[in-house]
Amino acid sequence: MRQILILMCGVVMISSGVFAEDAVETCANGAGTVVVGAVTGHKYCHGKAKMDWWNAYAWCDAMGRRLFDISDCACGNVTADCHNRMCPELVGVSTIGSSSAYDRFWMNNNPWKGAAYRINIFTGDYRDTNPLDYKTAPALCY
Repeated sequence: MRQILILMCGVVMISSGVFAEDAVETCANGAGTVVVGAVTGHKYCHGKAKMDWWNAYAWCDAMGRRLFDISDCACGNVTADCHNRMCPELVGVSTIGSSSAYDRFWMNNNPWKGAAYRINIFTGDYRDTNPLDYKTAPALCY
């Protein structure tokens, strides 16, 4: 009986270590996923739901945060790789459930207040997306 108890405790300890690695940090009471900046290590809250720009702005504000801004791209900390339309802070940053290399989200300084920036999470390149093609996007809160 004692051996079975020891064996079961060992299995529980090993499995809890394995499950801890798979855990995903959430934000906004589970409505968002935490992503970590590649340059600064800052933790951002990436919303899971798509919404219009005004709702994204309000969602971040309700958490005491603000929408991600181009100035958050950490270009001042990077020399050779930083150029126009490049965001080193988001290079390699991925969100759970991304289906492609491009992850769209609302940013604070959108050119039309109706367009999402599209970020290539492998290279950090970004561009604006036509608001007629893409009217909703998740928020990325600083």
